[in-house]
Amino acid sequence: MRRSENDFVVEQVHDVVSWLTICELGSDGKYNPVPVLSQSPLDPGSFSLRQGLQRRLRLTLSSNSGKQLPWVAVTKIRIGNIRLLDGKGRAHESESKELLEIKLGKQQNVEFKPDGSGTLSIDTPWDSSMHDSPLLNRVTASGQRILLQISWSVDIDTCLDPVVFSMDMAVAIQARDAGAPSRFASMFSSTKRLAKTSAIFSLKLTPPLTRSAKDLWRLDTSEKYYVRGEEALGPWRPRGISVVEDYERLMATEKRSADVQAIKVILASSPPQPYSGGRPQEDILRDTLAFWQKKFGHRGQVRFHRTCSQPLSDFGIDSIPAPALEPPVPLKLVAQTKLVPRSDMSKKAGYLLLLTDAGENTWQKLWFVLRRPHLYIYSQSNELEEVGVISLTGVKVESSVDMVALLGKPHLFTLFTSSNSHVFSAPNEKELHAWISKLDPTRIPNP
Repeated sequence: MRRSENDFVVEQVHDVVSWLTICELGSDGKYNPVPVLSQSPLDPGSFSLRQGLQRRLRLTLSSNSGKQLPWVAVTKIRIGNIRLLDGKGRAHESESKELLEIKLGKQQNVEFKPDGSGTLSIDTPWDSSMHDSPLLNRVTASGQRILLQISWSVDIDTCLDPVVFSMDMAVAIQARDAGAPSRFASMFSSTKRLAKTSAIFSLKLTPPLTRSAKDLWRLDTSEKYYVRGEEALGPWRPRGISVVEDYERLMATEKRSADVQAIKVILASSPPQPYSGGRPQEDILRDTLAFWQKKFGHRGQVRFHRTCSQPLSDFGIDSIPAPALEPPVPLKLVAQTKLVPRSDMSKKAGYLLLLTDAGENTWQKLWFVLRRPHLYIYSQSNELEEVGVISLTGVKVESSVDMVALLGKPHLFTLFTSSNSHVFSAPNEKELHAWISKLDPTRIPNP
């Protein structure tokens, strides 16, 4: 049966967390992070920049896939598409849509940690005057923001081309002598002060689809190509390959039903007769047992020699060298990225111990907040900036007495995802069952 090419594709899905920090040159000659003002948990915030100062961008990427996502380096960063966001939340048309490439810094850091995660960071200068935009040169009015599109490309060993990530960042230009926003004032208002902005991307890796002539019948044209006149069909869509599968299943069922009816007719026409032979049944049973107990084959001992004492040349056989096998060329994958929207619906929060290094049996007490489809990690309960994110795709939770005896920690449970596994220790038995039920609602509790 002919099947669509999509039925043979094995996809990989990874979650990548990006943290972006903008640093400005201070009076002490050091680059210090500028504050990020956020209005709500759904607001990524805006950077408070001052006029006429040198700036640097600090980009950090993190993934729980570890070496399953073997990134090498950031190959390109582009910034542009500058727009004005007014006080009513309306984005005005961009006067500078071009994305300009900025010069990358020489220092990049790639690290794969013992807990199975991986990070990639880069620090590079950014001169906002290169955009020649009045929005970035003048002071931003109160209640307004400047939106810029930032795009970066990452070289990954398993991908055919560099993977492109893109998102918007917001800035607000202040006078050069303006003071930094007060931390004390942010405690009594809805505006929160952060040091960086974050975003989560869903990265999907798929093998490249074939385009050879003999495999053209596999192409799925339902969404990729336009067929003239298809708009007249309205919402109707063809079923595709499932029609053929249902037909074959129906034909197989009817054939089995016909076979059963045929056997019933044969058995009804010739019912089984009792044995009426001349030999006694005891003799037949004795011969049958003797037949089953009979041994066939050679009764002697067969010996196998691993090595031969004489070379093959003594027998007139020339030794043939084994052909050298070339290692298979790994298949390069095609990448697609998608920005995951933010969520502020918290299902569960609390302190847990996380096993960060199984070899050294190192545990760290952290604050966890469950906002599906991710589990956010914070250093403290009053922190606003997450230090890590765990994807709950394909989640499965296990808790066993053997793990408690092995690691020496009470109230343990293991969180298995599609890309990694994490071991936690709850403060008590009640919290243990509460976290398990929230993380994996489909799990049947142990009796």
